[in-house]
Amino acid sequence: MIKRAGFIAFWILCNTVQGQKTIKDQGQFWFMTNNQFSVHKTLAIETEGHVRWNLDNKKPYLFRGSTGIVYFFHKDFHINVSYLIQNRPYWSNNLGENLLDHGVWAQIGWSTRWDKLAINHRFRVETIWRDQEDPTFQTINRLSRIDVRPRYQIAIILPCWNNPYIPQPMVSDELIMLFSKKVNNIFNENRLFLGVRGQMVQGLSYDFGYMMIFQQASATSYNRNHALRLFLYYRFHKKTS
Repeated sequence: MIKRAGFIAFWILCNTVQGQKTIKDQGQFWFMTNNQFSVHKTLAIETEGHVRWNLDNKKPYLFRGSTGIVYFFHKDFHINVSYLIQNRPYWSNNLGENLLDHGVWAQIGWSTRWDKLAINHRFRVETIWRDQEDPTFQTINRLSRIDVRPRYQIAIILPCWNNPYIPQPMVSDELIMLFSKKVNNIFNENRLFLGVRGQMVQGLSYDFGYMMIFQQASATSYNRNHALRLFLYYRFHKKTS
């Protein structure tokens, strides 16, 4: 009941902006691959690649990659630490220069069950050093802004069939907060996803569906992005005797 109430609260948070606020709707496509290569039964190397497109100009506006390590306490609980780098291409800013961000993040992930529902939790803290355009749009201040983003995600999967190759209904919600000296708003984003999760072949699974990203762009403006999302997950685990 508490988890359900929290999920409803997230939904209300991203849909009750009123008054003088302005909301901009955009269409997007998000694609990601997340890969884990085990080096021990409790330890794996993780890599991730992420590309996001704006559908209005059909160009990617973000490339993001990360690499790190994952430690499994057991199959339902893990921690991982990663280094990330992301590129915001020159056509997505006013100066026509690539913006390159660097960061690190630490994450705790755990799984639970409630009746037939499989529930996955993720709590992550990101620290990102960002390139930022000068307020006059004449120069770029390299790595001049530091963002700290705590984020919590809950994903619920309903296993309707015993066959993992048949897509299973899935819903997830992620709340992202922002702490930065150069940004006043604490709320950053809420990401609501509705879709399916399934397995393609042994070791390769996916989730696919619609995601609504409600993002605070400034004190008075918000982006409501409607994204088609395809995420792929590769798992190559070390066999043990």
